[in-house]
Amino acid sequence: MRYFREQGHDIRYLKGDWTDAPQEGTNYNQYWNYLRGLGKDTFTDADKAAAARRTWTGNQARLYGFTDVVDVRELQDAFERKVVVIFGKPQEQAPSPPSAEPQKITPPPTPETGVSVGGGASIRVAKE
Repeated sequence: MRYFREQGHDIRYLKGDWTDAPQEGTNYNQYWNYLRGLGKDTFTDADKAAAARRTWTGNQARLYGFTDVVDVRELQDAFERKVVVIFGKPQEQAPSPPSAEPQKITPPPTPETGVSVGGGASIRVAKE
């Protein structure tokens, strides 16, 4: 994060893209373990946001001020299941509502570049 600030980038959102792949499943498993622990059959958006915050990435996001869960998607295709989460800072405006196509995440409404930081996380950097 310090690197991006030093380069003059305004980081507005963090994106977690967590799969059920064995080598990458820590956040994915933490997310689902929290939800299963609630003892429910269905989960509210608030349940999903709480689960996202209790992952390793959620804890790291909080340390840098990204305490809002802007969007949570649970996706599945023929090859994998995954959870995609966008964390934002409280003063930031949320991205546009999700599109009808479940495979895409609507980006924040600013020009930006995405930078992967490994472990299924990426940083969105707004250009000024």
